[in-house]
Amino acid sequence: MLRSVLVVYSGDATRKSAAASFTLSPGEERTGEDITIPLSKLHTVSGVVTAARDGHPINAGNLALMSPEDKELVADAEISTDGTFQIEAVPEGSYILRILDAHDTMKGSGDKTTYRYGDLEQSLKIESDVPNLALAVPEMKQAVARTSH
Repeated sequence: MLRSVLVVYSGDATRKSAAASFTLSPGEERTGEDITIPLSKLHTVSGVVTAARDGHPINAGNLALMSPEDKELVADAEISTDGTFQIEAVPEGSYILRILDAHDTMKGSGDKTTYRYGDLEQSLKIESDVPNLALAVPEMKQAVARTSH
């Protein structure tokens, strides 16, 4: 899925933590503020999510691109049915890419989940487009039942 929104804050910042703050009193207006969006510094991150155990593409799940400083969500996307993903208009910088709720589904009546995978977190530095990023999600950690004697 494509990212459909690019948020730009006061001071031409793409992260809330870097925004230039100002105070307005009730009824006050602020004019003369221009926002510059440096299109040459916006990039696309795309790739495929596979299962670490056998390399097959995962057909469902979510990706979150977050600021490493405050874990602020910058962009998100869904994993397509062929395991691919694409996030557009990503500003240059360092991020944490997190894959959540990765699972295989059986298509048909009701899309039944057949297998769930563990989450994955990876650091990512964006300086240009990042095509063909290969991410492998781990096996789901199984809870171990304990009995007391």
